[in-house]
Amino acid sequence: GLAIAESALHQAPGDPHAYELRGFIRFQQWRMLTARRDDPALADSAEADLLLATRNTPSAARAWSALSLLHQPHGDPDGALAYARRALPADPSLRAVARAGSSGAGGSRALF
Repeated sequence: GLAIAESALHQAPGDPHAYELRGFIRFQQWRMLTARRDDPALADSAEADLLLATRNTPSAARAWSALSLLHQPHGDPDGALAYARRALPADPSLRAVARAGSSGAGGSRALF
């Protein structure tokens, strides 16, 4: 995964889809492999790639969604919500996910 994204960026520097792929892979590594999500360098590199992906591709729903999820545990609910709102028009199927998450047990306000 990550090697493919790196290769794509080497072949086409600045490609927003390659940045989205690399950013999403880094986001998943941060989310799944970092036990306490306390690796700020990994989160920062994921965020940088995802922001580059969305700069010229506002329809990058996966990138907007990942940005939202990156900001939730860092005490930035406004930032998380702003990114989630960018993801919804890019992929209307996320509305059902957002509704399901907001009606979860314990009054959780999950965005995705």
